[in-house]
Amino acid sequence: AIANRTKGVEGAPKAAWFKLHTMFQRVGWVLQLLGLIFAIVHCDKYSVHFNHPHTILGLVIVIIGTLQPLNAAFRPHPPEGGWPDGKPFARLAFEIWHKGVGWVAVVLGMFNVIVGALLAKSLDFDDATWVVPLVLGCIGIASFVLFFVLGVVSPNNALYKALTGANKAQSTETA
Repeated sequence: AIANRTKGVEGAPKAAWFKLHTMFQRVGWVLQLLGLIFAIVHCDKYSVHFNHPHTILGLVIVIIGTLQPLNAAFRPHPPEGGWPDGKPFARLAFEIWHKGVGWVAVVLGMFNVIVGALLAKSLDFDDATWVVPLVLGCIGIASFVLFFVLGVVSPNNALYKALTGANKAQSTETA
C-alpha cells in the first residue's frame, strides 16, 4: 500500500515513495524470516514440518517475499528522461509481475497470520499464544486497509505528506 498510495503525493521529493517501499519491505522480510525461524525451531521440538496448510502457505509467502528484491534487481530501468515511446513490454511485464506477486504475498500473509492464530487455538495452546497473534494480525490488517482507504479518499493527506517528506520539501523551498 505504501508504494501504491504514496507515489503521487504532491510536493514529495523524487522517489520518496520508493525509499518508503523498500524500507517497509525490508522490515517485513526480516519479520517473516523471524517467523519462519521460530516455526522451524518450534516444529523441531514439538511437531512436524510443513504438515498443515498454514505452514505450507507460510513457506510459499516467505519464498515470494525473498524473491521480490531479486525480481526488482532485474527490472528494466527507464533511460534518462523516460521512454519516448512509452514503457516497453519488458517493463510492463515486470510491473505486472512484481506488483501482482507482491499484493498476493501481502494478502496471503495477512490471511495466514489469522489462520496460524486459529490453528494455535485449535491445538489447545495457551490463550496468549493465539490471542496475541490474532490481535496483532487484526491490527495489522486494519492499519493496512485504513492506510489504503485514506489514500483513495484523500491522496495528499497529512500522513502521506509526512511519510514522504513533502512537508519538509515545501518548507525548505519557502525558506
